[in-house]
This record gives sequence, C-alpha cells and structure tokens, in this order.
Amino acid sequence: MQFKVLMHKKYIFFVLFLLTFFISCKSLHQPKKIYEPLNYSEKDVYENEKKRIEALIEKDSVRALWFAKLLGDEELSNRCANEVLRKYNEAIGEKSFLLALSYYRSLVAVGEEKILPRSSSEHLLREYLLKDVPGFLPVSKNFLPKTIEDCINATVTVWVDRGISIKDGAGYIDRVIGSGFFIDERGYIITNHHVIEDLVNPKNEKYSRLYIKLSSDADTRIPAKVIGYDDVLDLALLKAEITPPFVLELGTKTDLNVGDSVSAIGTPIGLDGTLTKGIVSAVNRKLFTTGSVLQIDAAVNSGNSGGPLIDSNRKVQAVVFAGILQYQGLNFAIPVEYLRQDLPFLFAGGKRIHPWTCSFGHTKKDNLKKANVGLELQYSMPGGSTSRSLFSSGDVITSLNGINITSLEDMQDLLRDYLPGTIVKCTYTNKEKNGERLIYLE
Repeated sequence: MQFKVLMHKKYIFFVLFLLTFFISCKSLHQPKKIYEPLNYSEKDVYENEKKRIEALIEKDSVRALWFAKLLGDEELSNRCANEVLRKYNEAIGEKSFLLALSYYRSLVAVGEEKILPRSSSEHLLREYLLKDVPGFLPVSKNFLPKTIEDCINATVTVWVDRGISIKDGAGYIDRVIGSGFFIDERGYIITNHHVIEDLVNPKNEKYSRLYIKLSSDADTRIPAKVIGYDDVLDLALLKAEITPPFVLELGTKTDLNVGDSVSAIGTPIGLDGTLTKGIVSAVNRKLFTTGSVLQIDAAVNSGNSGGPLIDSNRKVQAVVFAGILQYQGLNFAIPVEYLRQDLPFLFAGGKRIHPWTCSFGHTKKDNLKKANVGLELQYSMPGGSTSRSLFSSGDVITSLNGINITSLEDMQDLLRDYLPGTIVKCTYTNKEKNGERLIYLE
C-alpha cells in the first residue's frame, strides 16, 4: 500500500512537470527577424564614407572635395570639383573676390586647375580683390602729408561713448579713448580692436557709440562705424563719412631696421595730436599667437593705442598697441605687413577668422648647416586636418602651395593670407621618405 502511494506521487510530479514545460513553451514567441552580426568590411566603410561626402557636397563643397581626394574616389572628386567651380563662378559674379580666391586656391591645390577658366589666375584675382581695398589705392598728392604737422592732422582720436557708469551711488562718464589714422580718401581709419571691443562684443548689452575727433578740431565728435575687426592681430577698420585732411601711406618692412628712428602719433591720456620719437629696439617680440611685433622706445601711454608709427619718409611702419606701464621705453607696435595682409579681410566686413591646421609645431633646425629647414610637427589634434591627412609627429613641412617654408614664422606669414575653408598642398619630409599631402584649413 505504501509503495503504491509513492508511485502515485511520482506520477503526479511527472505530469505536473510536463504541463509546466508545455505551458512555458507556448508562452515563448519566435522573433520575427533573427539578428545577424554586421560585417563591417573595408567596402562597407568605403561606401559609407562616399555617402557622407555626397551629403556634404552642396553644403560644404570644398571640405567634400578634400574628403573625396583623401578617399581616392576619382568620380566623386570630379563631382565635388565641379561644385567648387560653380561656387567659384558664382563668387566672381557677385564680386566676392576673397571667396573666389579661396575656391581657386583649393582647386589648384588638389590638381583640378584644368577645369578653371583659362583667364583665371591668382595674380588676376588679387588685382580684383585689392581694387577697392583702402590702403592699396593710390593717394592723390593733395592728401599726402608734406610735413610732420600734416601727419598729425592725418590722425584722429577714437572715442567710444559708453554712457554713464554707477559706482557707490554716483554716476560717472564712461568712455574709451584711443587713436587712429586715415588710410584712404573715402574716410577709412585704422585703430586697434581693443579700443572698439565694446562695440563688436555680442555679450556687451551696455550703451556704446563710436565717434572720432580730428586733430585739427578737437571739439567736434564725428560719428563713425566699425567695418571689420581682428581680435588676433588687434586691428580694426573704421569708416567716417568725411573727407580726411590728409592720408597716411603704408610702408613696407624692408624700409625699417633695428635702430631706425620712428615717431608715434596719438592721444595719450586724452592729449590729442601728441608726437613722440624713438627708435626700433627689436623686430621679433613674440606677443601674438601668430607672428612677431616691433619693440620701440618711443614714449606711448594709455590713449596711444591704434595710432601710427611713422618713419622718416612719413609712411606708416606699424600700429601702436601696447606698452608696459611700470617700465619706460618698453612699448610695442604691430608691423605694417600684418596690416597689409589683414586689410582685405577687414574690408570684407565683420570679424576676421584666422585659419589653422589643427596642429602645433616648431622651427626645425639643422645644427650642421646652422640653418632652419622647415616646420616640424609636434602634435596633431585627433580628427583634425593634419591628422586626417595622415601627418604625424616628426614630419617636417617644407612648402605650402609651392612656397618654401623654413620656419614656424614662414608658415604663419603664409596662413595669414588665407581664408578658413581652403585646401592647401604641403610637401613634407621625415626619416623614411619625402612626399606631399593636402590640408583643409579650419
């Protein structure tokens, strides 16, 4: 009897187990699609990159062209090049010669110059570009200064009225005073960016108005406006609707050497038309992220910023921008060559954006030859232009678009002449080989 009960219990447990199993199986549903791991082959990567470039052609044709050249797809490169050509022709039609020059340089750099019009050339584009740029136009004899007094009358006081500031319950006149000088018969004026910074800073919500005062009439405030500005080189181009009494011509760096006499004109602490004399103390002080500045011992003070530094021929050789207050005779000026390079960009209007290669480097020296031999890359930002172009630390760049590069300064001098969004071709060397690669300027 006991045995039968045990057998009966085993039978019951077995039946329950089978029921549970079948019920559980019935509740499970087979998936509609069984997952299979993706096969990311080189072909898949290639096709995905093509699709990404195709989506970019209309939005950013130059960058798309660079990507297509890196990918090595000839058919896609041709499509991108033709789109860049279309935009080049469009820029020519709109007389946007700065943009047209960028498109032209990009097509030449990637070897697509054959599709450009036969009449096109960089020299011709630069002629069109500089045709109306202040500082490059010939100045009538009537406007050229014949004496130092005339040079003083070619300068202005730059006056930024910032309204009233409240301090300790009292109201104070708030203003910025700087200097400037006429470079064009149409009333274009050069000054420093930091003088007019409040007017162009989008974060500034305070009242700000810009005026100039002539050296010959210190009582009349003349309204002016900012045309373009560069916060890297600390330069700005202004415009006043007046005919200037005199216009200063721009010199060249070949006209100036260490020890040469120079004169600074400006409005130190509000004293307009002040002239001080000195010499060039040094020509290669590293105070900017790009290039070098002049060190002078001519006395300058607060208010001199933006004023001209002229030579014995009454030509502008630099723009005064800084001094060390606690020390005498340690003052600095922006070389006229930087101003010359910057003027087309300032005249185009708005903020000047400088290009860069997404990398850092230093001058490579050959100790045996005792000479500079190029720009050695020390770091390339991951995902940046030089990194995508397969440059690596230790590569030495020796030319850019056919122009030799022997130092970091050479590279900086060349890049100041380019717009971001331009493709350039660089030759390089390393321990293993020499070669050339394309860089997209960000």
